[in-house]
Amino acid sequence: MNALLTLLAALTLLTNSLHAGDRYSTYSKVRIHVRAANDIETMQRLGIDLDHYTGTLQEGIDVVINRDAVETLRAAGIPHTILIADMEEYY
Repeated sequence: MNALLTLLAALTLLTNSLHAGDRYSTYSKVRIHVRAANDIETMQRLGIDLDHYTGTLQEGIDVVINRDAVETLRAAGIPHTILIADMEEYY
């Protein structure tokens, strides 16, 4: 019985760690609709990498970010559109 519980606990931990890794390994192409200049500062402060964006501030900037960063945008209330949900699957 103890061996079965130990096995179940190990499988649960393994499953949770695999799903947690998805947050960082799945990248999406996202268009961020910048409302004001301080949105850029907010995103940088939140750790969202904007070094390689394309587009314009007026029409929206496109970035490729991981799932965790997409959740950060959502939580901060920064308007965005997912253009490509999974870049690896897309290519």
